[in-house]
Amino acid sequence: MNPKPVKVSPEIKAYVKRIEDQLEGRDPVKIQAATYKRLVKLVEGLSARELDYARAPDRWSIRDIIGHLADGELAHSYRYRKILCRGPSANRPLRSERIH
Repeated sequence: MNPKPVKVSPEIKAYVKRIEDQLEGRDPVKIQAATYKRLVKLVEGLSARELDYARAPDRWSIRDIIGHLADGELAHSYRYRKILCRGPSANRPLRSERIH
C-alpha cells in the first residue's frame, strides 16, 4: 500500500529550506546531540528571575523556550523510533498536522 502524498504549501517549503540552509553542510544528528550541552552552558548560573525574563509580555521567556525545545525532543524521538521500526512512511503527518 503506497501512502497518499501530502501537499506541502510554498510557505512550509520555504521554512524547511531556511532550516536546511542553517545546517551549512553539517550533520543534523551531530548538531542535535551537541545541543543539550550547549543549552546547559548558556543557562547555567541564571537565576529563576533571569530564566523567566521575556523581552515583551507577548514573548516567550528563556524558560518557555527551553521547555519548548524539550517538548520537541520528545516528539522527535517518538517519530525517529517510529521510522526506525516501520520505515519512512511511518512519519506521515498526523491528521491535525497536515498542511494543504
